[in-house]
Amino acid sequence: FYFHHAKLTVFCEHLKLDFSAATEAREGEKITLSQGQVITLSKRGVALSKIVVGMGWKPSITSDNMDLDASVVMLKENGEIFETVYFGYREDHAKSILHHGDNLTGSEKINGETDDENIDVNLSKVPTEVQVLAFIVNIYDCKARGQRLKDVRDMHIRLIEESSKQVLAQYNTFAQDNTSTGILIGIAYRTHGTWSFKALGNCYNVDSYRELSAISSRECKKYIE
Repeated sequence: FYFHHAKLTVFCEHLKLDFSAATEAREGEKITLSQGQVITLSKRGVALSKIVVGMGWKPSITSDNMDLDASVVMLKENGEIFETVYFGYREDHAKSILHHGDNLTGSEKINGETDDENIDVNLSKVPTEVQVLAFIVNIYDCKARGQRLKDVRDMHIRLIEESSKQVLAQYNTFAQDNTSTGILIGIAYRTHGTWSFKALGNCYNVDSYRELSAISSRECKKYIE
């Protein structure tokens, strides 16, 4: 892989967690993450309980049917899928994750910001069986529409403190290969009772969120201790 300005071209490299490199956002500070970087989900040493995860993108082609979908795959310690929250199943049973709905075109932004889809995460309510939250994005009906991630620009994920609305971190990524249709953009994971987030950006050729969820399940096993 290589860097181009603040963004990253991704060739599906597999990265190991480096817990010693974890950083924490300061008051009023937004950290711009690079691939593989880790941020602790805390402020002033106090664990955050509620965050908003915003994901956004812009189609680089003129199309009224470029529909990208953001989802959260909840994974157990053995990598088994616990639940997947997506546009058709917008809240998990524990009511720890709430998906605010599907943006069908990528042209309408949430609250005038850059996000297309927002997901509320109450970290304090995530079931204890769940060790990893995998944040994924895939192109809906990509095969029939002939669309790929190369047709998308300005893809990002933002981590926002729910109470103060402070943007803690943002990760910008894009893929230039010609086949990828889905991306594991990042993961939140538990270590010793504390949540952290790792920027990934691993790209895959998939037909649906279900296929990408299954791949994420296999891939994330390497991140669980």
